[in-house]
Amino acid sequence: MIKITKIFIANAFVNETYKSKYGLINPILENGKFELIPIKERSNISGKNILKYKEIMCYNSDESITKYFPERNRNELSKYYVHYDPEFETYTYGDILKKGNSRSSNLKGAENGDFLFFIANLYKYRENTYLYNSNRFYFVGYFKIERIIQKESGVENYSNQIKNNAHYRRYLDGFTEIGDFIIIKGDKDESKRFLYPFKITKDFCDTCLRDKNNYTFKWDKYHSETQCIGSYTRTIRAFLDKEKDETRWEKFWNEIKNHILSN
Repeated sequence: MIKITKIFIANAFVNETYKSKYGLINPILENGKFELIPIKERSNISGKNILKYKEIMCYNSDESITKYFPERNRNELSKYYVHYDPEFETYTYGDILKKGNSRSSNLKGAENGDFLFFIANLYKYRENTYLYNSNRFYFVGYFKIERIIQKESGVENYSNQIKNNAHYRRYLDGFTEIGDFIIIKGDKDESKRFLYPFKITKDFCDTCLRDKNNYTFKWDKYHSETQCIGSYTRTIRAFLDKEKDETRWEKFWNEIKNHILSN
């Protein structure tokens, strides 16, 4: 049977809800590099294996990620437990596969050798201030899937590979997931966290991506390109199939490779 490779896209890290409620925003720095702020853990989850915001370090410096938190509530937020997922140190991403979880249900169709790309909503950050009308969606990295580990198959057998993952940290502290969770492990040699983000534009989407019915995005239904992209990527799914979408597949990878080579 011929292996059909797919590209999945997942919208991750803090979003507009976190900006409104906590003032948490993913920053693009003046030099063009960026930092990623994970979402917080559920309020009923805590434990010795679960990290707090103050323990998360910046990718581009040896400072705490809380450097980019609002001064008014930085101390309070730094004590919150964090759902650090995905993580690009050992390349893992987890999710809960339960009935009704439409966001991640399509991951059941992922296989070893497929790609999982991550996008995030980023704002320009200048002189310790966010430029609030500057946000766009960007690709921030991707995994080439090496292994898909299911809770029911015995995660202990892979503990060294997934020890950094938020779902495994929950598991170690005795928190039972509602439904089985999976952890996707990326190939360390063929997975990447970008140094500079790749801006997702209307032209890129029209050229490379389609909705679930294989139509181009309906831009005129939304107030902005950012809102449109956010809506179409709210659910994790396969946006490209190498066999069925050969031309778009090649254009997608040409754009990504050119971005990597130029940065």
